[in-house]
Amino acid sequence: MNTLIYSAIMYKVRAMRAAPLRAWTGDGEQRELLPPDHPLQALVSRPNFHQGFSEFFGQCIVYRNLSGNSFTMLDRPGAGDVLPTALFNLRPDRVRIMPERKGARSGIKGFLYVPESKSVQDGIPILPKDMMHVKSTNPGDSLEGMGFGLSAMAPLARSGDVDNAITQFLKLFFDRGAMLPGVLQFDQPMTEAHISRIKERWKEIYGGFENWTDVGVLDQGATYQRVSLGFDEMAFEGQDERNESRILGPFGVPPILIGSRIGLNRATYANAKEARQQFWQDTMVPETLDFEAEFRFYLRYENAYVAFDFSKVPALQEVAEGRKEEARQAFVAGGITRNEYRLETGRGLTEDGDVYLLPFSTVAVPVGAEVAPPAREEQPPDAEEDERDEGEKTEAKAWRQLGTETRVRYAKQVDGTAESWEAAFAGEAAKQLEIDRREVLRILQEEKADSLVRKATIGWQNILLGWQDYLTMAAERWREAFIPHVKAVIQDQEQNLGAVLGMSFDVENLWATDSFTNYTIQFSKPIMRTTNDWLTSLLQTATHEGWTTGRMENALGAMFDKWTNDDSLTEEQQEWFVERQPLYRREAIARTETIKAANYGSEELYKAWSVPAREWLAILDDRVRPDHAAMDGIVQSVGTPFKVAGYEMMYPGDGSLGAPASQIINCRCTTAPVILIDGQIAR
Repeated sequence: MNTLIYSAIMYKVRAMRAAPLRAWTGDGEQRELLPPDHPLQALVSRPNFHQGFSEFFGQCIVYRNLSGNSFTMLDRPGAGDVLPTALFNLRPDRVRIMPERKGARSGIKGFLYVPESKSVQDGIPILPKDMMHVKSTNPGDSLEGMGFGLSAMAPLARSGDVDNAITQFLKLFFDRGAMLPGVLQFDQPMTEAHISRIKERWKEIYGGFENWTDVGVLDQGATYQRVSLGFDEMAFEGQDERNESRILGPFGVPPILIGSRIGLNRATYANAKEARQQFWQDTMVPETLDFEAEFRFYLRYENAYVAFDFSKVPALQEVAEGRKEEARQAFVAGGITRNEYRLETGRGLTEDGDVYLLPFSTVAVPVGAEVAPPAREEQPPDAEEDERDEGEKTEAKAWRQLGTETRVRYAKQVDGTAESWEAAFAGEAAKQLEIDRREVLRILQEEKADSLVRKATIGWQNILLGWQDYLTMAAERWREAFIPHVKAVIQDQEQNLGAVLGMSFDVENLWATDSFTNYTIQFSKPIMRTTNDWLTSLLQTATHEGWTTGRMENALGAMFDKWTNDDSLTEEQQEWFVERQPLYRREAIARTETIKAANYGSEELYKAWSVPAREWLAILDDRVRPDHAAMDGIVQSVGTPFKVAGYEMMYPGDGSLGAPASQIINCRCTTAPVILIDGQIAR
């Protein structure tokens, strides 16, 4: 009956979908996720035939918040403590606890589940080992912690009743009319019949909100006197805020998160962010750990165990990122070692990680060792002459001599950062391509309808012009949709470079620059150009072969399906696309644009940090382009383009200077910063 109570509980239910229960092996620091076909993993993924884990655990949350108790029956295939085959939640009001006295202490024999319409005599007994009971603390529990929990509804019940009463009052106000309760007075005696007739007549004429605009007319000698408080006098605003805080308090849900009056009156973006973090840290994590302890105890299976996975909870990730940033700043300042930093940021330890990060003019040293200036190797004169002749490659060679392993590790780290964002880019690309599909088909259908009205043949040229006009406007939509993703990649790349260079930069400053604006403006142009080229090619084929609009609709649908990695095409359609169309555009866009965004961010950060030069790094495997493998190790000063197979590129993936798609699509190369220390190149 109460929207606040419902909203608070269901907010918890929805929030917990981001933290599923999973089965693991190993310890807390080095745990490993078990495969989907593992018996324990399969059980927690699908607790019973009818429910997945999200629905199952949502029911647990609802039951515990409403009644203070969550009862889960374990369906075991046989006797003993074998792993259950299914888990079933039982309605708390249908479960009885069977107490047992053991001397001076209380205990329980088991539980009795009484199904609907059954008597207690027909109840189903359940042993304690087959019933998981998670409850809220009840200080009045007669079984001293083994009985029923205290419902959150108990302390808020009166405030909930007041809130319901106010809602009911407002409903009656609208049902019965704008006039608040009052008295009609007449200056002459009235019989009961007259009184009843006047009351009915008054409600008939002026009752209900639909009659609010009617003008009231009173007979001679009649007056109306209000006897109740008006809205202003009743101070509903203060009542609402008082009730909301008292209702939501026991649930631990900040008002701002469910859009209540008191929450909205004090809402800002920063407040909402802090409220989400507070909600997870102070409410959901502690409540969830109550369930996790029970799940771990009852679902024991060999060396496997269950635990909630909080790694995808945005609010907790924001907190974790804050701790990572603090660790990074401490690392940059030389306050903690590389391994201490890696542990704080969730990375594994390395053999050479017990070193502090020191400024550019020094070198990293083992803990406890003395800091020595970088030494230069003595080389014969002819070797020095050879190096001077090699020009740019001389510096690159010096870099590799200083740290080949670090160089390779950094390139893979940047590639890993880009890969971690590919799913988000691919999802956004699929979403935008689906919008393009609908709009392209709409333009085709409008021209078809118009040609029928004109009783003329289909105007393919009109369709092409309509598509081109649409793509011009769609470019801005693509740009706006991808800006948050591009920013996220650049922010991650700033952390990668910050750890390498020992510097930090507020990337928020980059968003307001002309450079970033120009980058995002250019972002969607090649995507729109590709779509336009293939739509034009498709229309030329339709004109040449005399297609009907129906065949064109089918071809367009197949084209967009193939672009978004759909495998439902016929063999004939598949052959046609292999010859003519770019396959799997969603993945191509994701792979190309993530690494491109990371490299663009690096280029801007080099300028901000006054890095004098950068080196082209290629991942030298069987997938690398020969042109890009040849670029590996080439050093250019910041602001000077690289020359790749005769084309100029400011960074890998850059097409702003005319580099073709053949040098850009699916590129995995990156750049690394280069600085001079006593004539040598170093990180």
